[in-house]
Amino acid sequence: MRSGVRPSLPSLGVMWDFSPGGHWVPRLVGTLTLLALPQGPLVPDSVPENHEVKYRCKPGFINIPGRNETSICIGNSWLKMEELCAVATCEEPAVENGIKLSGFQHSYTSGDNMVFECKIGYFLIGSYFIQCENNTWHPTVPSCKKITPYLCGAPVMPIGTVEPLLSQYEVGYVISVYCNPGYCFPDETIEMIMKCKGYNLWEPPPQPCFNPFFTLLITVFVLIVLLLAAKMIYWKYQSL
Repeated sequence: MRSGVRPSLPSLGVMWDFSPGGHWVPRLVGTLTLLALPQGPLVPDSVPENHEVKYRCKPGFINIPGRNETSICIGNSWLKMEELCAVATCEEPAVENGIKLSGFQHSYTSGDNMVFECKIGYFLIGSYFIQCENNTWHPTVPSCKKITPYLCGAPVMPIGTVEPLLSQYEVGYVISVYCNPGYCFPDETIEMIMKCKGYNLWEPPPQPCFNPFFTLLITVFVLIVLLLAAKMIYWKYQSL
């Protein structure tokens, strides 16, 4: 490969830019990412015979089993590679006695998410929110278990954490619930101690976490609206 001649790897979905230092630099496009070169991250003006480059799939794509990940410089050209990557998809999860609240589509790729809740009479085991990442759902797909007099499910805390976090708790089990940094409960605390009473009921009941600054803004807005309404009523009666 002569100086100034662009390395030719059209089948890989890779483009090349000529750098100020006189080297060809891979511009990562398509489905593949350049992983390793024997000389480092830049492709020199010439590559010795039988040297190879290695590729991996970009996030959102997965390797097709059995496909070679490398290309070798042979006879002043690169050995052609088969298509290496395929779009990573996740199978639609089935949650028995569950209800899907979001994620109504026929196929799921990396970044797609779903939200579940359980039917009346059941409680959720696992996370209510799952996301497709490289062919797998994270966290794992939840399940729904029938409510009994002796068990509680983990409280759902979208902006908080539960310690210890278990799939279920027996009557009398005590847990701590915390708001994430920057949030607090309505009483301005960041921790709640709760006890399982059975039938998926906690004492005291779990409370949502709020951003105190956002709550203050809402309070100020409501006060301003009330003040303006009071002024309008006052001027209306004054004009009578």
